[in-house]
Amino acid sequence: MTDLADKYPRDEPVLRCKNVLKSYSAKASLFMKTPRLTAVDGVSLNIRKNLCVALVGESGSGKSTLARMLSGLEQPTRGEIYLFNQPIQNFPPLNRAQLVQPVFQDPAGSLNPAHSIRRILEGPLVIHGMQGRTQRQDRLDRLMELTQLPKEVLDRKPHSLSGGQQQRIVIARALMLNPQILILDEPTSALDVSIQAQILGLLKNLQETLKLTYLFISHDLAVVNAVADEMAVMYRGQIVEYGPSEQVLHSPRHSYTKELKNTSLSI
Repeated sequence: MTDLADKYPRDEPVLRCKNVLKSYSAKASLFMKTPRLTAVDGVSLNIRKNLCVALVGESGSGKSTLARMLSGLEQPTRGEIYLFNQPIQNFPPLNRAQLVQPVFQDPAGSLNPAHSIRRILEGPLVIHGMQGRTQRQDRLDRLMELTQLPKEVLDRKPHSLSGGQQQRIVIARALMLNPQILILDEPTSALDVSIQAQILGLLKNLQETLKLTYLFISHDLAVVNAVADEMAVMYRGQIVEYGPSEQVLHSPRHSYTKELKNTSLSI
């Protein structure tokens, strides 16, 4: 999987979708047929190698639904998704996990409270049958260094860690298989402002050090301002504006983007 990514041309999209639609059946009533709710409506998006693309919009705009489809966790109702220029469904789940990993917004909810941090982090390696005990320890040590956590946390339980430390563990777990792409779904929204800044700085350092590609999902333009190279604005299931972050942030064209900017007063 690493060879596939290493040989891939820099200017080609490593993850892309074309005319993707996702709809769900809503609850039927006695007098109506089962209606369909459209969460994502004809979205096309290209994410190029080693860039951070921000997907911005309010809650309910379809961001997380699109993220799950781009992660391979959900299938689109219609449309195509490509990972390294191959249909994403061509990758078995274990192979796909070595290329793209999600990071979710609630660190406490995504860490098993009964397990030690060591067991949580070793889980992906064990599932994939990778590396012996010594090699796993080396990988753990490296991830502790990259995420700026003391090795002592490995033998602790999630509840004993701060929110910022928990999110660093979630990021470390996502990196255990050395993926090329991280899909970051509101990774700082559960943290206070000072910790948000630390996690954003960490993500930027990791991207530069590991040559990662990010899809960074947020409702807040001020947050993505710190990390994004390009920005897509999503409204009612559609992308209504797309371009370099500087252009979208400071010269927005769509009325919805202007509204988002006005609510992100720290830009």
